[in-house]
Amino acid sequence: MFKRASLLLIGLFASIAAQAAPMFNTALPVPLGVQIMPKAVTDDDLARIKAAGFDFVRFGVRPPVALLQPGVIDYDRLLARINAHGLQALVTLFGGNQVWGNTVAADPQPAEAFAQFAATFVGAHLDQVQAWELWNEPEIKTFLTPGNEAVFSNAVAAFCSQLKAANVKPKHLMGFGFARFPYSDSRYARFGSDIERAAKQGCITDISVHPYRRTPETVSQDYQVLRANLDAHGLGTIGIVSSEWGYASYFPVRTQAMQANLLLRMYLANIAAGVKAASVYAWKDSGSVAISREQNFGLMQADEVSKPALADIQAALATLKHFTLQGYVKTGSLNQLTLKDGLRQLDIFWADQGRMPVRAALRGYSSCQQFALAAGDERSSCSPDKGEFELNVDTRPLAILTVAP
Repeated sequence: MFKRASLLLIGLFASIAAQAAPMFNTALPVPLGVQIMPKAVTDDDLARIKAAGFDFVRFGVRPPVALLQPGVIDYDRLLARINAHGLQALVTLFGGNQVWGNTVAADPQPAEAFAQFAATFVGAHLDQVQAWELWNEPEIKTFLTPGNEAVFSNAVAAFCSQLKAANVKPKHLMGFGFARFPYSDSRYARFGSDIERAAKQGCITDISVHPYRRTPETVSQDYQVLRANLDAHGLGTIGIVSSEWGYASYFPVRTQAMQANLLLRMYLANIAAGVKAASVYAWKDSGSVAISREQNFGLMQADEVSKPALADIQAALATLKHFTLQGYVKTGSLNQLTLKDGLRQLDIFWADQGRMPVRAALRGYSSCQQFALAAGDERSSCSPDKGEFELNVDTRPLAILTVAP
């Protein structure tokens, strides 16, 4: 069951991942990171992030003049602490409406000022940072007002020129942390020329997107469209990264159990698409107001109590280590993700919504186990009927692990 469709779909997705060198060292099907707050992250946080199975952390840096950054953060020490805990780093070079002061006019050459800061920071930390992200969500007014679009384009061009002049060559530099998929919305077509110019100059190596949505599995179509658009614009070597994506647990919209389920499906959807890396937003809640969406994206509560999502992700990552993508097929609301590790094969089934019976064929095996891909679920032996087994599948990913004879 699904074999032919699976082979077809893996062909569609393979080109997303088959770009250049790996972005992060990882034993996972897709490298996974988590967003941290640079001013607040503790060594205990970093130790727990590593123990949970994450490969890297993501955080942003801004010029010292930024009104959004009161006080100075010791980034040298932060990066040293991150590396000491065996974690890698994805650093976002933040721009924003207030990055140069109250107005753009606060600096006579705002584009050059940002470019100088960003290029200098990259050059100083090239050995401590595995991947860089230039800017963050330029379509959103929080980070770029329409009146500053020319400044943004000039800043990108100046940054790339300064890197080249200094002979600074980061292996992985992505742009621009899009909140909406580039090329898919005519209102944001203006960023296409910035992408193409920077990519063709060899400045950016990847496109980064933030695919927030209600149903994680719908992302596969958006990734396909983005890949096709990049290829059509001569950017076939440019990879795709999901650098920020999460689900908040907030009253009365979403429980912590619902958050856990969506985050796990989110990671599986990114594996299915073969993106170069993915990052969860965020490690810890930024507040404790139960009805606030923005304050409750964390895997940990603000009071240091872990949510179910952390345990589920840790259990899933432990299971997924050393497996690689073999195929993915989606039939209506049903998803099947197939991963392999030598003689071991892992088939994961789940539904976008509701509950449905599934009857699927088992390959020949010497052992077979069935379990939910979450914390605390015990494994049981598979019991096929004439080479097939029946499952009742819902939104909780259900795994079948077989070992070839």
